Amino acid sequence: MIYLKMDKKYWKRLIHTISQNNCILMLGPDVSTEIFENKDVPCTEILAQELAETIQSENNSWNIPLNPDNLFQISQYYLMIEDREWLETTIKDFYIQREKQTCALLENLAALPFYFTIVTTPDQMFENALKKANKNPIVEFFNYYGTNKDQVEMGTTEKPLIYQIFGSVEKPSSLVTTEDNLFQFFEELVSKKRKIPANIDCEIKSKNKSFLFLGFGFKHWYLRLLLHALQIKNKKVNKSFAFEKINRISKNSINEFHRTIILLQNSDYRIQFFNEDLNLFVSQLREKYEESCKDSVGGSPCLEPVENQEDTPAPIVFICHANEDKQMAMEIYDKLKIAHFEPWVDQKKLRGGDQWDNLIKQTINKEIDYFIVLQSISLFNKFEGYVNKEIKIARERQSGFQVNFKFIIPIIIEDMDHSYLREDLSEYQSFDYTKQNIDGLIRDITKDFKRRIQKKMIIASARKSHE
Repeated sequence: MIYLKMDKKYWKRLIHTISQNNCILMLGPDVSTEIFENKDVPCTEILAQELAETIQSENNSWNIPLNPDNLFQISQYYLMIEDREWLETTIKDFYIQREKQTCALLENLAALPFYFTIVTTPDQMFENALKKANKNPIVEFFNYYGTNKDQVEMGTTEKPLIYQIFGSVEKPSSLVTTEDNLFQFFEELVSKKRKIPANIDCEIKSKNKSFLFLGFGFKHWYLRLLLHALQIKNKKVNKSFAFEKINRISKNSINEFHRTIILLQNSDYRIQFFNEDLNLFVSQLREKYEESCKDSVGGSPCLEPVENQEDTPAPIVFICHANEDKQMAMEIYDKLKIAHFEPWVDQKKLRGGDQWDNLIKQTINKEIDYFIVLQSISLFNKFEGYVNKEIKIARERQSGFQVNFKFIIPIIIEDMDHSYLREDLSEYQSFDYTKQNIDGLIRDITKDFKRRIQKKMIIASARKSHE
């Protein structure tokens, strides 16, 4: 069977993945639509149609059909008549005229707890929908033709990140508009001459993340190639979901599209395809998610972050790691941030001029609540290094805790023989990140942190009574 049926099992899996902040939303050109000639049409096709009409007289002499479904191709032909600056101006004006628009599909998506979305169009429609839902979106973009940030602020469910992968109208030179631009975009990305921000890269490559592709346009070769360029194929633990408007694919292209589906379903991409109407699916998704919130214990299927409890501070978590594991450390840092913890890594906290030794000692001994250490072959091989000093300081502090309270938590971050686990961490219960999502660790720390607070309250109450 090429297309799967969205049955109870798949609904449950998808809603759980979204509620646990393990789902990255991937929005293609078919989701930003408006009514055009009494039909619901993607804005990119309306733009392509306008560009095609501009060069119609020349096209008559060329005697070739122009396909409004392929904006990049039409923009390439447009450049044969006009210059790049005028193309950028035309595209910018098109989207400025629509800067206040959104649509029902995106409004339903905005009601769901997506923390991070990659979009393939430069419109503001999803941003507008999120604002309408009383959220405060962060908007960043990739510039294939200029500089890019090393890090961006990762989103949360209340402050979602929208990443415009093909550039922004705010900087027209960053827009990927033609087929030539596409080739340069992929060259820059694959060769790493220009890189997407490191924490976005970590989120995308995380094996625990799945993707929800909506109207992505897998019929287009460049969007299939985008998966490769972003290295989404990365031995994913969870399967991803793709919903396409199959009825909009021409008869000439449908067989090739079916072959694409089979390849993506049966490869490391692990993408499952569903032939569902996008509007109906998203409406049902919102409805079923809200039902799950009512039915679940505590009123929500999502992780309840410590910060949601007004009188409870967020636990401060130190992330100890070998230099070689920096990327994984940043991935865990971002996930703890999403859970409203206060993670601590040297890349984020140390500034030029800080006295490293004194600051690290002060932090581990006095300021943090938990010390997690990333167990890897690289850490095992650290015969000498500052990371060993950090572990030693943490072990000394752990000795001051009562037996039933956590402080040091080793996290296994790669598949390896147990002989590579450090002996000086063997007495502490490890969390295996290769087999479990981060949710279990977050729950363990949250539970232990609550116990600490309760213990302190009991001690304080006893002292007050004694006085």
